[in-house]
Amino acid sequence: MSARFAFASELTVCVLLAGCNALLGLDEYRIVQDADSTTDSGGRDGGRDAGRDAGSDAGRDATVDAGTDAGPCGACSGSAPYCDEVTSTCVACLENLHCDDRDPCTVDRCGTTGTCSSTDDPGCIAEVALGHTHTCARRGRGAVLCWGENFWGQLGYETAGASSSTPGMVGGLTGPIQIAGGGAHTCALRSTGSVYCWGGNAYGQLGDGTTTSRSVAAFVMGLADATEVGAGTFFACARTATGSVVCWGRNDDGQLGTGTTSTSLVPVPVTGLTDAVELSVGGGHACARRADGTVACWGSNIAGQLGNGSLARSTVPVSVAGLTDALELALGGAHSCARRATGSVVCWGRNRYGQLGNGSIEDSAVPVEVSALPDAVEIASGEGAGHVCARRSGGGLACWGLNGSGQLGDGTLIDSNVPIPASASIDGVDLSVNGSHTCARTASGEVFCWGLNNQGQLGDGTTMNRAMAVPVAGL
Repeated sequence: MSARFAFASELTVCVLLAGCNALLGLDEYRIVQDADSTTDSGGRDGGRDAGRDAGSDAGRDATVDAGTDAGPCGACSGSAPYCDEVTSTCVACLENLHCDDRDPCTVDRCGTTGTCSSTDDPGCIAEVALGHTHTCARRGRGAVLCWGENFWGQLGYETAGASSSTPGMVGGLTGPIQIAGGGAHTCALRSTGSVYCWGGNAYGQLGDGTTTSRSVAAFVMGLADATEVGAGTFFACARTATGSVVCWGRNDDGQLGTGTTSTSLVPVPVTGLTDAVELSVGGGHACARRADGTVACWGSNIAGQLGNGSLARSTVPVSVAGLTDALELALGGAHSCARRATGSVVCWGRNRYGQLGNGSIEDSAVPVEVSALPDAVEIASGEGAGHVCARRSGGGLACWGLNGSGQLGDGTLIDSNVPIPASASIDGVDLSVNGSHTCARTASGEVFCWGLNNQGQLGDGTTMNRAMAVPVAGL
């Protein structure tokens, strides 16, 4: 019998955020608390409002890379902010190959009811990345759309402010090949190896050398050979072409991996990593999968999320105990998971809501096997998440952990400490998890989301929580 336990969803905690009054449900507040000591106990980012750019952001032009890295159009702005990479010209709007994304175009090439016939179609959604309370999607041709909370400009709409419950185009960004969502910031990797970030920046998590929050993409300084990017609660990291890792932003628990606890506004190298083949970033810790299948982690370790048998934080990478055949990593607020070559999954760290999936709610400082999951082909979690999801070889989805907002997708609000089927009607080919919501991209190019929706992060045009999958509007 599956071990599941009730969640007191009727209780709420009121949190006063800097700059706005916002009531958060207890489940979201507990995820913030669960993330570890790097997250303010008073709310999602009580301190980062101090870094919000409340004016015209006159300094942001200095952070835009206007040289050869700016793409085939150079730097696009003003009345022609988008780059048409087919014609290599700056245009007022991009005609969509798929369907409407709220740019100024009046005609879409596929009409408003078109669907993707192939994942190679450049208009199709190629990737979905979740922030704590926002969501972004990348089309095959590189256009990025975001929705959800926008208080710190994390949607990239060129002006911070009102949340959006439907997707809108990120301005001034061309050619990204990967995107990542953090606490209240978003980052994008370009094929040139450069990285751009936007949103909250109180701890320098945008990597542009300042603490000014930005609603347009800012160039991460000194980074030209990145092959992967990941975003944490108040920091970010990138893996480079040489197998090294660099990080930037908040560092009070050593999450930058430099051997110190000094914050850095620009990328700094993680100590002793030269053979990283995958990067994953959590709330206040990060891990790298090495070429030999072992895993090294660094940063906060309040619940054992570094996996080395200790509860002491580490400012340099330490090896995860007994793990030698990892194929994929997924980090949450204060937990970590790895998919093994056998298809089984192991997790370690915080287990208050069953996010280790082993049938208990006891934390573990070393990896424990997720129950009854021998056939995982993908796993997902996120910097603010208290849950984990997996895609199985037979095509089904399974999730476990916190479920106070329906983020497990089984139609209930009951936490589960073992994997349970999620949104059985969704034929997912790609999973994304963060905060209290989950999204799946399908083979047909559609995106479905479920869970917390207080900021419109599910993208269905409402702010109603959903315990079952709903389609994102306008993709």
